[in-house]
Amino acid sequence: MKLVISERAQDEYEAAFAYIYERNQAAALAFYDTVETAFYNLTVFPLHGREVMPGVRRLVLQTFPYLIFYRVTKDRIEIISIFASARNPDDQPDR
Repeated sequence: MKLVISERAQDEYEAAFAYIYERNQAAALAFYDTVETAFYNLTVFPLHGREVMPGVRRLVLQTFPYLIFYRVTKDRIEIISIFASARNPDDQPDR
């Protein structure tokens, strides 16, 4: 299944990576590996994440405090946000 990352999610991903990298380069590389593995796993098991609203699912990263919000359609997975769970929940992406 094709995976598409929204512009918003890509910006959040890059910002999270940069934030972690400034503090710990090895942790940033581990974050990158964790997210990329999660993306791959979603292509294999697209319904793995919990449905939090109709049509929107959430995957919790186990080793980093981030949530991946995504939609599954017939032919693709759309990553809509990579959200730091320490942020205010009211700032979560519009679903």
